[in-house]
Amino acid sequence: MNEINKLANDVEASNTADSESSRDLEQDLIAVEEKETAYHCTATWHLARMTKAASLIYSLACVISKDSGQFFCSAPNLAQYLGYERKQIYRGLRELEDAGFLELLRSQSFQSSVYRVVLHKEWAESNPESCASKHKFPWDGEGDELGRKMFAISGGRHRFLTYQIGILRKSGISEAIILEEWQKFTRHWKPLNRQDARYFFSRFYDVLKVRYGNPGPLELLIFHLYQISGYVFSGSYKSSLIWLTRDFSDTEIVERFRDHLRDDFDIPRAIRSFCSELSEELSRDRIIRRAQEIARARLEAA
Repeated sequence: MNEINKLANDVEASNTADSESSRDLEQDLIAVEEKETAYHCTATWHLARMTKAASLIYSLACVISKDSGQFFCSAPNLAQYLGYERKQIYRGLRELEDAGFLELLRSQSFQSSVYRVVLHKEWAESNPESCASKHKFPWDGEGDELGRKMFAISGGRHRFLTYQIGILRKSGISEAIILEEWQKFTRHWKPLNRQDARYFFSRFYDVLKVRYGNPGPLELLIFHLYQISGYVFSGSYKSSLIWLTRDFSDTEIVERFRDHLRDDFDIPRAIRSFCSELSEELSRDRIIRRAQEIARARLEAA
């Protein structure tokens, strides 16, 4: 029984690892998109990603250092003025110092530390890769013409950023084919929710890679399921699919998926029930097979 439990735990751990890997990829995409903004980078963009105390300290430091370029104030006085605890003030000062917006000049016991305030313009020269960049809007007449055409084809629903159009240009696929495939995709693709809709470019590029790249077995399977349902498996659902392919053939997965779509016209619900049912069936079958192997081994040993 212990060996059976261990097997079940191993299977669960494998599935969890796949899910975490998919989540990491999603987070990487979000991180890239966050650096493309509608505005030019300022200190505000960086401060928004720190604690609120750090943001308030920097604003006050800029006012106090306007003439001298230096900022000094005791943590207790800052805590009282800003309405924070001392430990929050210390953390905010440390954040600003670590980021490079405050440069420590002097520090002595029982005296206020003295800082040089580094303004964003100077800071950006030393940290250009850390700044956000204002993206060009192809739909406003700027940037690559391909982006404007794709925006028009989507009926104004999907806006491409500069780096996304750059990826399409570097793919080696002609503009005519990209536009043709994009038109098909906008008619056929069905995002599960708003979160999934945010990743329209990743889903479209996945389809392009299958049609015009060198797809592996998993990519081909995902494409077949997309043709059936209009949904591109990703994230935790893709992780479930990876797990299912270990014991189910692609043909069996496709047919079982068709059955679920026939039984339920709600695609998100059909996908959830499909993944859940096959995963439970797979776990149960693996445990049964493992128990049978252990029983045979004991009989042979006896």
